[in-house]
Amino acid sequence: MIKVPDAVNLQAICHFNLATEFPKSEDGATYEELSQVSKLPEADVRRIIRGAMANHVFKEDSAGRVKHTAASRMLANTDLMRQWIGMYTEEMMPAGLNMVKGMVTWPNSQKPNHAVCSYQN
Repeated sequence: MIKVPDAVNLQAICHFNLATEFPKSEDGATYEELSQVSKLPEADVRRIIRGAMANHVFKEDSAGRVKHTAASRMLANTDLMRQWIGMYTEEMMPAGLNMVKGMVTWPNSQKPNHAVCSYQN
């Protein structure tokens, strides 16, 4: 099971193209370079990437450069994986987090528009 903080990091990596726009150099990339390609503040890029590193998505060498791992390379090269992450983080997670709210708002309802994915966030 994917934990919410892990899913959020994967969502950000895919949304901001951190894996796909990764510089092609074998030397990896600096956080500043990743900040430039993603158009995110460097501090945000550092938090996202380091959070993902806990699950072996990217790695950092002793010089502080970010490099691909097999997992991050898969995100960079596999459209289907990025699409699955998008579906999970943008559709399934929000619906799941609204389940109790839906049960309280529409008790015993069988109406299609009373589904937990009907909430507009």
